[in-house]
Amino acid sequence: AIILGVAVYQDAFQIWVSNMPTSGTDLSTIGRGLPIVLLPPLVPALMRLTWQTVPLPSSRLRTRLLTVGARLRFDSFEVLVWKTGQRMRNAAICGILPSYRSLLLTDRLIRDLSEEQIECIFSHEVAHAKRWHQLKLTMAAVALGGCIAALGLHFLENPDATIQAGIVLSLALPTNAYL
Repeated sequence: AIILGVAVYQDAFQIWVSNMPTSGTDLSTIGRGLPIVLLPPLVPALMRLTWQTVPLPSSRLRTRLLTVGARLRFDSFEVLVWKTGQRMRNAAICGILPSYRSLLLTDRLIRDLSEEQIECIFSHEVAHAKRWHQLKLTMAAVALGGCIAALGLHFLENPDATIQAGIVLSLALPTNAYL
């Protein structure tokens, strides 16, 4: 969904820029890179808007998580309860930049697990952030999106290649279904 959003933004920006007179600067190149720069800091805010979350109220658990975060030198984050209607147990750290990070704990996880277990899960999530897993996944998604876009352009510009790829896929997909 994020890649699709970036692609739609880029297409809209390209149309807008193509209708503007240029002054020597290629604004379309700047516009294509802009979402990649702006999107990572916005992910925590977008998650709060799209997922039902509320700050974890002052409690022994909140104090414990903040203390563990400080001990792990991970002290710039917001602790949120992700309201799932008790449907799932999950936790996540979202946000690449330290000042925009959020720890999400589902309501069922908080209900079903002990503070000690939640502390272990929190430490696991901190390890993801300290090892830059979010950034690596973002970079991989952007690279994959670029490859898919490049293939799409190649097939649009080369109708024969599109037909060849269709034939290969029509032969390969049923064969793989039996493997």
